[in-house]
Amino acid sequence: MKIANGKIIPAYRALTSLAAQPLPLPLAWALHKLKGALQPLVDFYCQEEQKAIDQCGGQVDPAGKISFPAREGAEAFARKAEALNAMEADVDASPVALDPDALAHVKITLNDLAALSCFLKEE
Repeated sequence: MKIANGKIIPAYRALTSLAAQPLPLPLAWALHKLKGALQPLVDFYCQEEQKAIDQCGGQVDPAGKISFPAREGAEAFARKAEALNAMEADVDASPVALDPDALAHVKITLNDLAALSCFLKEE
Protein backbone atom coordinates (compact mmCIF):
# COMPACT_ATOMS: atom_id res chain seq x y z
CA MET A 1 0.00 0.00 0.00
CA LYS A 2 1.17 3.53 -0.74
CA ILE A 3 1.38 5.81 2.29
CA ALA A 4 2.80 9.34 2.59
CA ASN A 5 5.88 9.84 4.74
CA GLY A 6 3.84 12.34 6.73
CA LYS A 7 1.76 9.39 7.96
CA ILE A 8 4.55 6.83 8.23
CA ILE A 9 6.69 8.81 10.68
CA PRO A 10 3.93 9.45 13.26
CA ALA A 11 2.78 5.83 12.93
CA TYR A 12 6.30 4.61 13.64
CA ARG A 13 6.51 6.85 16.71
CA ALA A 14 3.17 5.46 17.91
CA LEU A 15 4.44 1.90 17.42
CA THR A 16 7.49 2.77 19.47
CA SER A 17 5.33 4.05 22.32
CA LEU A 18 3.20 0.88 22.18
CA ALA A 19 6.28 -1.30 22.47
CA ALA A 20 6.13 -1.26 26.29
CA GLN A 21 2.47 -2.32 26.43
CA PRO A 22 1.65 -5.95 27.12
CA LEU A 23 -0.30 -7.18 24.10
CA PRO A 24 -1.72 -10.51 22.98
CA LEU A 25 0.96 -12.42 21.09
CA PRO A 26 -0.73 -12.32 17.64
CA LEU A 27 -1.18 -8.54 17.85
CA ALA A 28 2.33 -7.98 19.22
CA TRP A 29 3.73 -10.08 16.36
CA ALA A 30 1.72 -8.17 13.74
CA LEU A 31 2.83 -4.81 15.15
CA HIS A 32 6.44 -6.04 15.30
CA LYS A 33 6.25 -6.98 11.61
CA LEU A 34 4.70 -3.60 10.78
CA LYS A 35 7.47 -1.78 12.66
CA GLY A 36 10.05 -3.83 10.75
CA ALA A 37 8.39 -2.92 7.44
CA LEU A 38 8.42 0.77 8.35
CA GLN A 39 12.02 0.85 9.63
CA PRO A 40 13.78 1.25 6.25
CA LEU A 41 11.29 3.95 5.27
CA VAL A 42 11.93 5.81 8.53
CA ASP A 43 15.69 5.47 8.01
CA PHE A 44 15.36 6.94 4.50
CA TYR A 45 13.20 9.79 5.81
CA CYS A 46 15.71 10.62 8.56
CA GLN A 47 18.61 10.64 6.08
CA GLU A 48 16.74 12.91 3.68
CA GLU A 49 15.64 15.21 6.48
CA GLN A 50 19.23 15.51 7.71
CA LYS A 51 20.39 16.30 4.16
CA ALA A 52 17.77 19.05 3.94
CA ILE A 53 18.84 20.47 7.31
CA ASP A 54 22.47 20.51 6.20
CA GLN A 55 21.67 22.03 2.78
CA CYS A 56 19.64 24.80 4.40
CA GLY A 57 22.27 25.64 7.02
CA GLY A 58 20.34 24.27 9.96
CA GLN A 59 21.49 22.72 13.18
CA VAL A 60 19.88 20.17 15.49
CA ASP A 61 20.35 20.64 19.22
CA PRO A 62 20.67 17.70 21.66
CA ALA A 63 16.90 17.84 22.34
CA GLY A 64 16.20 17.41 18.61
CA LYS A 65 15.07 20.99 17.94
CA ILE A 66 16.04 22.27 14.50
CA SER A 67 17.17 25.88 14.15
CA PHE A 68 18.40 28.04 11.29
CA PRO A 69 20.54 31.16 11.53
CA ALA A 70 18.76 32.76 8.57
CA ARG A 71 15.07 32.99 7.77
CA GLU A 72 15.77 31.95 4.19
CA GLY A 73 17.24 28.67 5.41
CA ALA A 74 14.20 27.98 7.57
CA GLU A 75 11.88 28.71 4.65
CA ALA A 76 13.88 26.51 2.28
CA PHE A 77 13.85 23.70 4.84
CA ALA A 78 10.08 24.05 5.32
CA ARG A 79 9.58 23.57 1.57
CA LYS A 80 11.89 20.53 1.49
CA ALA A 81 10.22 19.03 4.58
CA GLU A 82 6.77 19.52 3.05
CA ALA A 83 7.88 17.73 -0.12
CA LEU A 84 9.47 14.93 1.94
CA ASN A 85 6.30 14.48 4.00
CA ALA A 86 4.15 14.37 0.87
CA MET A 87 6.37 11.73 -0.78
CA GLU A 88 4.63 8.37 -0.86
CA ALA A 89 6.32 5.07 -0.14
CA ASP A 90 5.26 1.49 -0.78
CA VAL A 91 4.69 -0.15 2.58
CA ASP A 92 4.99 -3.91 2.37
CA ALA A 93 2.63 -4.70 5.24
CA SER A 94 -0.93 -5.86 5.69
CA PRO A 95 -3.33 -3.87 7.86
CA VAL A 96 -3.24 -5.08 11.46
CA ALA A 97 -6.56 -6.43 12.76
CA LEU A 98 -7.69 -5.07 16.12
CA ASP A 99 -10.37 -6.37 18.43
CA PRO A 100 -11.11 -3.36 20.67
CA ASP A 101 -12.86 -5.51 23.30
CA ALA A 102 -9.83 -7.78 23.68
CA LEU A 103 -7.56 -4.74 24.06
CA ALA A 104 -9.55 -2.84 26.68
CA HIS A 105 -6.54 -2.96 29.05
CA VAL A 106 -4.18 -1.25 26.59
CA LYS A 107 -3.57 2.44 27.15
CA ILE A 108 -3.00 4.46 23.99
CA THR A 109 -3.33 8.15 23.29
CA LEU A 110 -5.84 9.39 20.77
CA ASN A 111 -2.94 10.91 18.80
CA ASP A 112 -1.14 7.55 18.63
CA LEU A 113 -4.32 5.78 17.60
CA ALA A 114 -4.93 8.35 14.87
CA ALA A 115 -1.33 8.00 13.67
CA LEU A 116 -1.70 4.22 13.42
CA SER A 117 -5.18 4.24 11.87
CA CYS A 118 -3.96 3.92 8.27
CA PHE A 119 -2.34 0.59 9.23
CA LEU A 120 -5.22 -0.84 11.30
CA LYS A 121 -8.50 -2.58 10.61
CA GLU A 122 -11.17 -3.42 13.12
CA GLU A 123 -12.15 -7.07 13.55
